[in-house]
Amino acid sequence: MKTEILKFYNLVGTFYKSNIVSKDLIIVAIGIPNLKDVDNLRNVDILNMYGYDVFVPDYYWFCRSGWKFSPKSCINTLIDSKKYFSWSNWINVSSWEEKFYKYWRISFLGLSFWWSLVSVLPRFDKSINEIWLFYPALEFSNLWKIWKPEESVDDFYNVIDRWYTNLYNWIKSKSFKDYFRDLTLFTPIKNIKYLNNTSVFIAHWTEDESINYSRSKDFYNKLKTLNNSWDFIYKEYKWTWHSWVTMKYASHEFMHFLDERKQINKN
Repeated sequence: MKTEILKFYNLVGTFYKSNIVSKDLIIVAIGIPNLKDVDNLRNVDILNMYGYDVFVPDYYWFCRSGWKFSPKSCINTLIDSKKYFSWSNWINVSSWEEKFYKYWRISFLGLSFWWSLVSVLPRFDKSINEIWLFYPALEFSNLWKIWKPEESVDDFYNVIDRWYTNLYNWIKSKSFKDYFRDLTLFTPIKNIKYLNNTSVFIAHWTEDESINYSRSKDFYNKLKTLNNSWDFIYKEYKWTWHSWVTMKYASHEFMHFLDERKQINKN
């Protein structure tokens, strides 16, 4: 595996190159926003082992860039990542070497609280047809009123407000408060109809005390009302929780499912 920091115009991210020559890319959206080098992507070895290159973008308007960080800027980060890796020259920010990348197949993996936003992407780009969600938060308005134990929206927002104020501009803005109250266009549960022609793989652990697994199951059941496609997959992992230990099991199943779809598409 080779790791690089790549840049295309204002978009920067960490790129993990598989030792296997690949035309397949997975764009990963991590959970709580973090500095790109604080915590390496813990399942990247598994993704690379199966022959997939991986890109983890820094979100637009990161740190004190002078503009507004918002749910929409997050979505733009992911959509632009796909666009630029479809046919563009990227620059290695260490060596300033320029290299051309063109991927035929680009999938999205969203983790935890924040990046359940990947499930909204097909609304803005209909060519996005593969989305994978590990322990996602897919709604907020009634979160923690039915299933326990869970972390409250207030607790989560207070952590972001306390620790990330100087990393992301406008984290205290109305757009974020509205997002966490399901009052924006970007709530996954409100955009479920746009997933009708999308492959969706959802994995959740039954002992998760941050986001209750029943919410993922409920979202999956709503997906099945769109159509009864085999492309909607829901996996539960018993006696496990919100951690790397269980992420690795989901990653292997996720890879097998991608490979199955690849073979079907070839035929």
